[in-house]
Amino acid sequence: MCSRQVSGQENREDTAYNLSRSHSKRTGIGRQHIEAEHRKKGAHIIVSSGVYSPGADFIVSSGDYCRCTLVQWEAEISFEWVLPLRFERRCVQLFCDLFEQVLTEELRYKWQLTYAVTVSRVHYQDCRIIRVFFKTAPEAVERTQDLFWQVLRSMDQEEEKYSETRQEALASIYCMDYSGYDLLESAMDDLAGYHRLISFSEEIQQIQHITFECIVELARYLTSERHFCFIMLP
Repeated sequence: MCSRQVSGQENREDTAYNLSRSHSKRTGIGRQHIEAEHRKKGAHIIVSSGVYSPGADFIVSSGDYCRCTLVQWEAEISFEWVLPLRFERRCVQLFCDLFEQVLTEELRYKWQLTYAVTVSRVHYQDCRIIRVFFKTAPEAVERTQDLFWQVLRSMDQEEEKYSETRQEALASIYCMDYSGYDLLESAMDDLAGYHRLISFSEEIQQIQHITFECIVELARYLTSERHFCFIMLP
């Protein structure tokens, strides 16, 4: 823990925390070592100078006041498209599930460029939105973008995975175990999307109606000319 430095006049300002010199001499642990440890944990530390106190989660400066700044070290990337209503809700849902699976396998498990990929959709009265979000290291942004577009252009080769994705969607209806809250949420989604309640048999028919050709058509619509890309760098 950090020891409070008290002057002869019993100065007890809350911000005046320092390490005793004898303790820093015993430990011999300096700023560079601790910065490296914090970077391993995913934090970038910016300080002027300081020493480390065992048990503390921050770096204490050698002055009268301690100052520690945590800086974002990952780049956040978001791709978005606005879709016309001719792409059915179920088609967009199945595409998002499939695309998320394929992107995760490529970016996370194959190349270790990100931890998680999220592909979400939003439905409005006059359009639909697909949003892809993930994080990566700043120096890997360009490489990750290139792989992203490669995966998107190769979606016409994922027919087998699409069959699995559609079967999982059907199984979730056949083997449902809804709570009262889940039923209420499902009913609210139906009212928001269709302005009426949708039976389970109709949901099954909607999913079965979506062919792989529908997925390929949607993937081809998601071009670089139509997309919005947001990148937040550290």
